Amino acid sequence: MVVTNRQKDFKESKISATDFAKAIKSLDLSAISDPEKRKQAIIERVFKIMVEEIKDSTVKKKLQSELKTLEYHKKQMGI
Repeated sequence: MVVTNRQKDFKESKISATDFAKAIKSLDLSAISDPEKRKQAIIERVFKIMVEEIKDSTVKKKLQSELKTLEYHKKQMGI
């Protein structure tokens, strides 16, 4: 049996779990009917919150880069 300690991979942030949940809930998905696009909107929202609130500058830069890549691909696809 293999035990994985995921706690060691957690990064410190400036936002509490309650505030994070409120930020996710504030996303208005009523205009999005396609389930796949809803999923993408939620993932994008999570990334944006993480970029704003994470304390580790190295991880923050990596997330910012990934978010820019996501935005670029969305623009290329006309989404």
